Amino acid sequence: MGHFFITEKDFKEEGFEFVERKGLGHPDTLADALAETLSVEYSNYTLKRYGAILHHNFDKVGLLGGSSFVALGEGYMTQPIRILVNGRVSTKFGNEEIPVRKIIADWVKEFFKKRLPMINVDNDLKIHFNLSNKSSPGKTYEKESKRGTRRYWFEPRGLYDIQELKKLLSNDTSLGVGYAPYSVLEKIVLEIENTLSSDKYKFKNKWLVSEGKYSHQLAPKLENIAEINPSVLDYVRSLVLLAGSGVCPSNKEWGYRFRLFSKLLVRNNIKNGANISKLIDYFYNDWSRWTKFNVSREDVKESILKENERNFNRELIDRLKNKYLDVDIDINQSTENVIKALRGTSVDRNSLEKILKELS
Repeated sequence: MGHFFITEKDFKEEGFEFVERKGLGHPDTLADALAETLSVEYSNYTLKRYGAILHHNFDKVGLLGGSSFVALGEGYMTQPIRILVNGRVSTKFGNEEIPVRKIIADWVKEFFKKRLPMINVDNDLKIHFNLSNKSSPGKTYEKESKRGTRRYWFEPRGLYDIQELKKLLSNDTSLGVGYAPYSVLEKIVLEIENTLSSDKYKFKNKWLVSEGKYSHQLAPKLENIAEINPSVLDYVRSLVLLAGSGVCPSNKEWGYRFRLFSKLLVRNNIKNGANISKLIDYFYNDWSRWTKFNVSREDVKESILKENERNFNRELIDRLKNKYLDVDIDINQSTENVIKALRGTSVDRNSLEKILKELS
């Protein structure tokens, strides 16, 4: 039974006030949201499968930041984000073992796919399990405790071991404190955070929104765009802006950025197979709503695809050089001509086909 106490006090603005708002991407916010997500998912899983929500505590979940390399136009994780799944969880119902680690790992990855769409959940996350199925203050085995319900809290033999199905019980207390109304500064900070996080603001300010959200909101007419690697979308969009503004690939200033983005695009699209030509068309149309290009769509596409082919040739040659010393072929030609030239070297046909398959 809850008890509420409301106290009225005179409020006046102080001469100095400091307000902090932890937004949606703050580690503390992420940890709390993940804990809640795990609890909801586990509750639904056990309720659907066993007919009751089994005991669990995921409120001690923690996040430890990884490491990353960041430069203009480039960034990647060097060490994974560590997810500390701490707490207690029912691991068994009757004779059936619950695959706790597998289902939790799946839920964690799905959570971060939505919250941090730019990361690779398979490579950039490392999950540490610190879970117990021991009932507090200890799992009892003494003869006089064999008939007690505590012993089976996290390993119920059946629904009859879940006492709250028979009678509502409580083994803990909670105290919450709140206040109202907000101060002027609190209202301002909250409104800023809500505005920056809103879909409407992100729609108008494309530079602010993460690519996963951006692609889902702004590209409903482009088939499967939400499934494309967000980095691929980012590099194509940037290349279209550069090429449309008249920038050509070179080794200086913005031309160097053009080459760098193309190189990263080719690397990120390996195994993904996004249709770059269609993406160029899409982003050309999208940018045209905000600015007027002096370069035609056809010329933009030709410039980007030609530089992409050059960087694809570079990837191919670099991989072959690890094994074949006589591979020294000009990459400034079509891939078809590069492959023809490779057949005149010591590269055997099977190795070439294997690497081409890896790059496709």
